[in-house]
Amino acid sequence: MKVLVMTDGSLHSHTALPHAARLAEALGSELILARVLDPRLDCADVGTLELHDAVRVVSDRWTAELSVTAAAHLERSRAVVTIRARGEEVRDSILRLAADERADVLAMSSRGSGVARHALLGSVALGVLGRCKVPVLVTGKHAVSQSVTGPYRLVVTTDGSADSERAVDAAVDLAKDSNVGVTLLRIHVPRLGDRGDAEEVAAAEKDLSRLRERFGDSSGVETVMRTIVILGGVDTAILQTASEIGASAIAISTHGHSARHHVFAGSVAMSILGRAEVPVLLVRSGPDPT
Repeated sequence: MKVLVMTDGSLHSHTALPHAARLAEALGSELILARVLDPRLDCADVGTLELHDAVRVVSDRWTAELSVTAAAHLERSRAVVTIRARGEEVRDSILRLAADERADVLAMSSRGSGVARHALLGSVALGVLGRCKVPVLVTGKHAVSQSVTGPYRLVVTTDGSADSERAVDAAVDLAKDSNVGVTLLRIHVPRLGDRGDAEEVAAAEKDLSRLRERFGDSSGVETVMRTIVILGGVDTAILQTASEIGASAIAISTHGHSARHHVFAGSVAMSILGRAEVPVLLVRSGPDPT
């Protein structure tokens, strides 16, 4: 497997790196630290006669710097610099690289801190998420560097809808033959259904057991059922549970929803990203992008 981490060279963009390295280590996968080079923007101060020579100089320098940085986080790592083609959007450069490398997970930091999803994720990250065929591990503004070396635990949220189960599908792939432990989390919202709370909870627990079966005989998978607190929302309940469990990351579908309540629509995923101290593994639901 491969975990591809994107950086733009800024300190902020490197916040995803330690989290991606920890995931790569748990997966037993390769860590790839990459950067997009725009010839006309990034080579303007290089004193060469030909643009292609300037591109080579900058690319070699960046590759050397990225290699050192990546190796400091994980021995099994390498660096890649991809050249942005004329007229190509940065997001498309990233998606092209992810496809070329056959990455299993793409990791990047968010930009900005607004409530609106565009302000929170930024245009590049949002564009990548909207078209990426693999899960995207994103660090929000409150994500902290992880120095612990304990077991890796991925908390996977679901509301029972088919769309929200895309995050479960991603977790099944990641947990197979790896050291990634999984907690399947279902949040019960009282009095929203036609049935009583006890019946609603029983049905949800049965559904969690069904999802647990997708992981086969893996002993690293557990299920947790929680009822939403009166003064909090679904996002608060998810964050509190993840903190209690000691989650390394939270996985959530970005467009899933249930028939009764839209708890896993983009707004909840973005709220979690904006508040979480751990990265959020955003899994795109709906038809695969072309």
